[in-house]
Amino acid sequence: MKTMLCALILLLGAVACQRQPIMTRQDFSAIEPGMSIKDIEKKYGKPYAIYSRDANSTIYEYIERISMGPETIMQWRYYLIVANERVVGKYSKYSTPPAFEQIYSDDPYPNY
Repeated sequence: MKTMLCALILLLGAVACQRQPIMTRQDFSAIEPGMSIKDIEKKYGKPYAIYSRDANSTIYEYIERISMGPETIMQWRYYLIVANERVVGKYSKYSTPPAFEQIYSDDPYPNY
């Protein structure tokens, strides 16, 4: 019984420590129009979000966050334009969080 409990705890710990694959800038640059979105999902997992673009296409969003300790210091958002289960275009956006002083504002809904 004790051995089985220890094995279960180890298994749960191993599963909890697994990380989802992350798309990086190098990975994003290797994606070309015509690639299957199923192959991309198999390699990088499900996207952060999927947006409807128009009647014929959707946009898949992946995010790469660069952290320093517990803080995110920069992030890349990768967008894949998909039509008929194939990538037809792509673009990315880069952002950094505001400076420490700027995150405190009288405005309850700061725009950054």
